[in-house]
Amino acid sequence: MSLIVNSNQFPLNIKKLESFNCYVFYGPNQGKSDELINQYIKMLSNSSSIPVDQINCNIENIKNSNLIEDYMYSDDIFGKKKVLIISLSNPDKLLKTLNIEKIINSKGCKIIIKTEELKKSSFTRKLFEKDSNLCIVASYEDSVQDSRKIISENLAQEHLHIDNSLINYLAINFKHNRNLLYQELEKIKLFLFSKGKINEKEFVSIVSESINFELEKLVYAIVSGKIKILDKLFNQVSKNGIPNLSIISAVSKHFHKILLTKSYFNEFNSYEKAIKSTYPPIFFKNEREYLEQVKNWPLKRIDQIVKKLLLAEIKIKSNPSQSDVLTNYILFSITRLANKIIKSI
Repeated sequence: MSLIVNSNQFPLNIKKLESFNCYVFYGPNQGKSDELINQYIKMLSNSSSIPVDQINCNIENIKNSNLIEDYMYSDDIFGKKKVLIISLSNPDKLLKTLNIEKIINSKGCKIIIKTEELKKSSFTRKLFEKDSNLCIVASYEDSVQDSRKIISENLAQEHLHIDNSLINYLAINFKHNRNLLYQELEKIKLFLFSKGKINEKEFVSIVSESINFELEKLVYAIVSGKIKILDKLFNQVSKNGIPNLSIISAVSKHFHKILLTKSYFNEFNSYEKAIKSTYPPIFFKNEREYLEQVKNWPLKRIDQIVKKLLLAEIKIKSNPSQSDVLTNYILFSITRLANKIIKSI
């Protein structure tokens, strides 16, 4: 029986998980993985009077020396607990060379491997998900509620405040990676320390270079039929490390949001009220373009697109090697259709 731990459950069971010697933390939310690992190290430090000797390394360290062997099996004259944290883009190659049984039975050292997204077919996931002596933790995006809590608590520690609409926007757009969220919060806090308060325009000027705003630009370009800038925006988003499935999901969510706004319009007979009622909220700088999208896209076309996006997602998950081809095709076809719809109006 494997030990697969939900990242939200890890802090609640952290003491029970102390007995394991080998862990993998994986997933796109690297900031969440970092926090869980730090909590684990803190727990080890507090659980006894024996100090913890922590070493962080990457694949280059491992290539240049027998670091793991040297570190794990050498005696520590001070009797410290040893923790080796290894950051790898693909841990399969390393794990194939290690004596896993020896690590499991080691009494003096723990190994933590941190990596990004892992395919279910990867050697690492297969190994850790079938062995009950190994622990694997998946760190995916936070909920909007969790992100809001992180933002509010972080600002409250400095006795700072921003409007709920800005908190919502940060929570929605940076829930996929806490590291990015903290980076944006640091920029906002520096501004607040200097100016005392922040309005929406100042907020945009501070955070508009962040990668989720690039994703938002791409989504709006697709739904508005902006063929000429599609390649440039798509390449920028891909370069920033956003997976194809996340892009497709973002486009799908945007169309669902348009459907929601249309339903509110039928209820209120007012586009202004419909947009104000839509959740997640539309950021003020996008309201005009979003309104045009709501007016331009017919319900029948949206239903067709949502089904195609779902089918594309299924195909990519079943055939990851074709991810780029399938993503490019579906995004271009939607943009071309949007352009055709707009020209026909």
